[in-house]
Amino acid sequence: MKVSVDLLGEMVICLTIFGNENRYQMVNKWFCLFFELVGMRVKAWN
Repeated sequence: MKVSVDLLGEMVICLTIFGNENRYQMVNKWFCLFFELVGMRVKAWN
């Protein structure tokens, strides 16, 4: 459960940071979510 909370926190921070770029807002959010999912997979494997 702790991993899920940490991941959620990271996603919120990431989306907030990337959200500042209005022009590429949606693109950055999708890239951010993709990288967060990859990071979650890596954390799960390690």
